[in-house]
Amino acid sequence: MERTHLPMVHAYPHELFVVLHAPLLGDSKHVHLLQLNQFIGQRFLVTTHGPFGEGVAPEAGLRETAMVLDRMVQHRFHPASPMELSYAIVSAVTRRMEQFVTARARDVALLERTVAQETSNDPRRLVEDMFQLRHQLLTVQTMAIQSRDVFSRAKVLSPRFLSADSHAWVEDLLDQFDRVRSLADGENLFLQGVIDLYQTRTATELNLFAKQLTSLGAILVMTTLIAGIYGMNFEHMPELGWKYGYPYAIALMAVLSLVLAVVFRRKRWL
Repeated sequence: MERTHLPMVHAYPHELFVVLHAPLLGDSKHVHLLQLNQFIGQRFLVTTHGPFGEGVAPEAGLRETAMVLDRMVQHRFHPASPMELSYAIVSAVTRRMEQFVTARARDVALLERTVAQETSNDPRRLVEDMFQLRHQLLTVQTMAIQSRDVFSRAKVLSPRFLSADSHAWVEDLLDQFDRVRSLADGENLFLQGVIDLYQTRTATELNLFAKQLTSLGAILVMTTLIAGIYGMNFEHMPELGWKYGYPYAIALMAVLSLVLAVVFRRKRWL
């Protein structure tokens, strides 16, 4: 009846109650958690769905169970036990997780190309896309880790409720969740490398820009100094009576500016 954001398992006298989640990317790039509940007994499996978040169509949360049911109706799947049936549904959930990570991997590759080729004209949007992708990958990675813990606990509890052959199904599910976690972790590391590259490039460009501003400021300071000296209009300044005083001052400004420009150019500040 109540929505939970954490996978869990509870043991009851005749069944296990398992709560899992599947990811769904929303319109605002938010990751919805589609809740799937299972009551697993020795002779039965009962599934319930939800509650779902706002804006999530019920069909999205029913996808895995609908797929397994369709296989059974078409006589392509004949589960011999409730755990085998649960295994088929949960395997479909892990495939959805894997497909989610694969789609995010394409986004990360596109983002890496954008950063490497410097083709984005909107740095704020680029940074937002980076952290949205990181949030999505971390969500699925956390989901896979917590789901694995649930079935690891279910494996310990299964002798009390489930048949002996259920261990093989649980072990395979543990491996599937490990694979999803590994994929999400790898893409997250790759994305972190892209973020580090972008941050390093931005810091380098800012440093170069600061050097350019410093160089231009130093050049302007010299011209301002000369103009300030000859603009004081003291009565006893011999240069005020020079016939060529103005061209001299302009020439002095130009020469000093040129010398400083050459110096900064050699230092690669300009």
